[in-house]
Amino acid sequence: MLDDRLTVHQLPQMAGFDESRLTVVVAFDFGYQIHDKACWRWLEKWLLLDPSSINLTLLHIETVRDPAKLELTSYRYISLEDSSRFLPYDVWRSLRRNKYPHHEVVLLQTNIGISKSILDYMRYDAPRHAMLVLGSRHHTPSIIPRFLMGSVSSDVTAKIDSHPVLLIRTRLFKDVSDLREDTVGSAYLGLREEGKEFGCGRSICIAVDGAHVKSLVHYVMREIMRKTDIVQIVHCAADENASTLARVSAELEEIREELKTFLDDENQLDSVLLDFTGDIREKVLEHVDERMSSKAIDLLVIGNRTRRAVLSRNIIGSTAQYILQYAHVPVLMVPDALIEYMEDDAMSTAA
Repeated sequence: MLDDRLTVHQLPQMAGFDESRLTVVVAFDFGYQIHDKACWRWLEKWLLLDPSSINLTLLHIETVRDPAKLELTSYRYISLEDSSRFLPYDVWRSLRRNKYPHHEVVLLQTNIGISKSILDYMRYDAPRHAMLVLGSRHHTPSIIPRFLMGSVSSDVTAKIDSHPVLLIRTRLFKDVSDLREDTVGSAYLGLREEGKEFGCGRSICIAVDGAHVKSLVHYVMREIMRKTDIVQIVHCAADENASTLARVSAELEEIREELKTFLDDENQLDSVLLDFTGDIREKVLEHVDERMSSKAIDLLVIGNRTRRAVLSRNIIGSTAQYILQYAHVPVLMVPDALIEYMEDDAMSTAA
């Protein structure tokens, strides 16, 4: 039976978590494999740049068997000493050195399936401004993963509508002679090795279509973007008629002016209008691959453009799902429902 049994609605928030800080929820299942290490290296290098401004939640999930056949989920906070049993060593070492002053380690035990447990946790217990981080191993079939990957990440990204999801995909190794060295971080994920300082000049590609253009870019500016970043906006216009294209183009011009003011140098900003013919999913990935050949993309940001049919209300759009499945770079997906919530909140604040 599950001990410390609580419903998903009863987990209290840890003291010291400020709602003004972005909460990053990193989900692990059992283990300490090299995938965990590579994904954590990516997070530290490209996302967790200012630890004092982050609420870090490390969510360790275990599947348990219950003879009573009841659907049960238990949440329990883990102390720093005990967390060494559940977290990858690199993560635990960062916590031990007090690198992340605002953190919590949560042990989630469940018999209802990992993906459903994650969805329930994010829906009922994570702050509204939280971001979920998952791993994916589609390009490493020969290594058994222990970071949340494969079918779990696919299921979660397909159904989540409450929070953004950052999917970090590990890749095949390069020719690294000693995997115990720090070169492990560069062996995966195509991390750049030219000695750049952490967080200096990240390359962020934001793919937009006819829906929620401003809100998506504003979210990235508020939660992700820094003044030193290199930003490219890719306008995917394949499904747009003339009036929609004109509206979106006008919005993008306003966004470009905002970004020029936000960034250190206006030369850090670029924009591209993709071809109107062909499969837009392939067009986006082809553009990313072409840009990767000359200049690395550290993060691709997309919305999900959900079709609001009754039977698919909580299923993300096919374009977003395809990009999440096949992109060779980490992808941040911001759900339509969250963007609409932000737009409504902005309108009520303005009123």
